[in-house]
Amino acid sequence: MGLRRRERTVEERFAAADDTALAEVFDAHAGPMLAVAVSQLDDRRLAEEAVQQAFVQAWRAAPTFEPARPLGPWLPSIVRRTAIDIPPRERRHEPRNLQDVSPRDLPTVELKGALLELVVETRDREHLDELRTRMRQILGLDRRWHVALVGAGRLGAALFQYEGFRRQGFDFVAVFDNDPAKIGRRWGEIEVEDVDDLPRAVGRRGIEMAVIATPRESAQDVADRLLDAGVEAILNFAPRKLTVRPGVTLRDVNLAIEIEGLAFALTHAGEIMTGG
Repeated sequence: MGLRRRERTVEERFAAADDTALAEVFDAHAGPMLAVAVSQLDDRRLAEEAVQQAFVQAWRAAPTFEPARPLGPWLPSIVRRTAIDIPPRERRHEPRNLQDVSPRDLPTVELKGALLELVVETRDREHLDELRTRMRQILGLDRRWHVALVGAGRLGAALFQYEGFRRQGFDFVAVFDNDPAKIGRRWGEIEVEDVDDLPRAVGRRGIEMAVIATPRESAQDVADRLLDAGVEAILNFAPRKLTVRPGVTLRDVNLAIEIEGLAFALTHAGEIMTGG
């Protein structure tokens, strides 16, 4: 009889960017985080915004989260920093201590050591369900996205095979290249197409964002083609800065710089630990 496979903890699934874990984490921690934010801001609307922003920040940082750590202390610390960053002019009053908050302003709250736990009344649970829906909409987890991959080389192949994109709702629906030797090859159910066909494919397949994994010298031309075709969001893996028009979302991933950062961290680890 085989050994039973150990189920992953919610922390492990959260660190793996599993959106079902995100839902569980929200259910477990949104209440206490909302209480913390209200106690600091004394404004329910601003507190809701702080919780939304905190969950967005936490989700973006999920791959760096150490699953051995408890989520409880980490998430409230994020919402506290988020609340502090809200401009004072947007607040109705100065922040108050939690003990000074009126029961009319907060759901039932009790302190247990350093952890803040929230007993959520029915009306507050409905409110948090609304907040959860809005948060998922902000993260784009309530739908699937059609993505084009430009560059059918080794890096492009690795990105295409990365399951994390699909788990998060990002589906590669087209792959493009300008190399005749690669055009026409099948990647799963997708056939690599000529980059000259990109404008027609964008409209035909509802492509909303694109990943550039081309050599440096062709990346800007590819970006221009994508923008002309109507793509408004680009993730760029080419080792160069791209120029795009205002309103277009561009994210650059420079792998050389990232690994240089690792080298720096390893080289100076002793100094950092000792404060030298």
